[in-house]
Amino acid sequence: MGRYRLAARLGSGGMGRVYLGFSPAGRAVAVKVIRPELARDHGFIRRFRREVAAARMVNGLYTATVVDAGADAPWLATAFVPGPSLADAVEMHGPLAEDPLWRLAAGLAEALVAVHACGLVHRDLKPANVLLAADGPRVIDFGISLALEGTALTGTGLTVGTPGFMSPEQADGERAGPASDVFSLGSVLAYAATGTGPFGGGQPASVIYRVVHAEPELAGVPGQLRDLIARCLAKDPAQRPALAELMDSAAQQAPAGSVMSFWPPGLSEFIASYLADLAVPAAPPAVAGDSGGKPPARREATEAVALHPPQQPGPPTAPGRDAGLPASPAALASPAAGPLATASPPTRPSRRRARRGAVVTAALLCAAGITATVLASQLSPGSTGHPPRRRHPGTSRTAPRPRLVRTLTDPGARGFTPATHVSAVAFSPDGKTLAASYDTEEFAGYTDLWRTATGRLAGTLDDRRSFGVLAMQFSPDGKTLATGDYGAFTDLWDTAARHRRATLTAPGTGSSGVTAVAFSPDGRTLATGDSDGQTYLWDTATGRRTVRLTEPGSAPVTAVAFSPDGRTLATGGFNLSTYLWDVPGGAS
Repeated sequence: MGRYRLAARLGSGGMGRVYLGFSPAGRAVAVKVIRPELARDHGFIRRFRREVAAARMVNGLYTATVVDAGADAPWLATAFVPGPSLADAVEMHGPLAEDPLWRLAAGLAEALVAVHACGLVHRDLKPANVLLAADGPRVIDFGISLALEGTALTGTGLTVGTPGFMSPEQADGERAGPASDVFSLGSVLAYAATGTGPFGGGQPASVIYRVVHAEPELAGVPGQLRDLIARCLAKDPAQRPALAELMDSAAQQAPAGSVMSFWPPGLSEFIASYLADLAVPAAPPAVAGDSGGKPPARREATEAVALHPPQQPGPPTAPGRDAGLPASPAALASPAAGPLATASPPTRPSRRRARRGAVVTAALLCAAGITATVLASQLSPGSTGHPPRRRHPGTSRTAPRPRLVRTLTDPGARGFTPATHVSAVAFSPDGKTLAASYDTEEFAGYTDLWRTATGRLAGTLDDRRSFGVLAMQFSPDGKTLATGDYGAFTDLWDTAARHRRATLTAPGTGSSGVTAVAFSPDGRTLATGDSDGQTYLWDTATGRRTVRLTEPGSAPVTAVAFSPDGRTLATGGFNLSTYLWDVPGGAS
């Protein structure tokens, strides 16, 4: 997603799914991909961008920093916090004692101060949005819930906020201000102290009614903290304490944490054991020139390492020192070690090892020097430094270079805002037609059909419902073009008549896009892969789904392909695995 490699799914919520991702340099981040229903709402997109821009300004000690966000598709990446959520900690470890409760109260109050200072209101502070790291709590998902207001989902059962932790004014549909977060903070602290919310459980409508009309149940909360929480849970926002007062009260009661851990020993040990049991995939190895958008290249154990000879001959190696050898095979293979990867040697090697090291080093340097001399003799004075291509008999000395033949400039489609970029291209089997799809500023998409011989526009496939094409392919006979889009729809287009022949939609899909399409060699079956880890096979004659294949771990599918005989389907995705499926006929 963007420049981040997604490695595993961390969870899901009302706004979308959260994945563990890695930056090109290997830094772990949490990537939230917004639900496709929201991604098609232009009002939501505008509000989402505004709220994310504000959220990126929040820089508190107890907040998870927003580090990146999608420019076109709605997603955002925050710093990955290694630790359980407060909800998981209470479920697995039990309610918190008074000591860590005061520390939690102080940390959460300070986090909300940082959020409010940037003009944001969290609006969905709950135990699942509080992570317990070794150095203190972290508040996540601040600010962006405001973008949900006015969307179609708010009228179809999606509540902005969480029953049991939202404020009475929020439950009544009124504007939620900073005091609303104070109410939610009181509910979160009550939950942490007792293992249950102050307004009980049950049906959401019943819980919301109690939030608005009933008094909170705080019998299990320690004395002084009970008084503080009761003030936070006042029905009237004006009667709730200010965050500055909350921080002062909590700071006076909370014992200072140590340099090594914010929490007292019992909770610190639980967090450490939780992390020890948590199977988090390692970052994919970075490769030279990797832009972050491509899967990492596999490093073989026998990979050659380039050693360059020194500029000038150095003094003889002192006896007993393997000056030219890395400390370990791992250091030798490390791409970060650089071309002169010569780590410090062991302190007292044997004479045999010293002699062997000197011989190996000399052989490597001599070979590198000879190779450099031979290459230098073969390069012309104006060379770029790369070895020349091997010439075959009957060919000219200069290899032909690719040249630009034609530029196809989209004239724009009637009724669409200007396109922002080309999202997918595909040639027809006979090469006479090129399909090019475009995304627009309004997150709609359309496809142009070009005559490759003349560069003329043959027609445009208007799809005002599409959020933008992610993948497309022509059928083997060239009569049908399949396009998969961000909205989890796959369309089959009659390329001669320029109209949509069928729309393929998997029932109940929660994916954020059809990411790959492939026709079988006979054109009778179409395979589609999506971001939900599902692959579907469709009968192209009837438009009916015949098979559903689920990748292990539900990793997003990024590529699908049939074997030449059509009896095997290959699928690949974000988990770096490729699966071969035997699908001679299949069954749904």
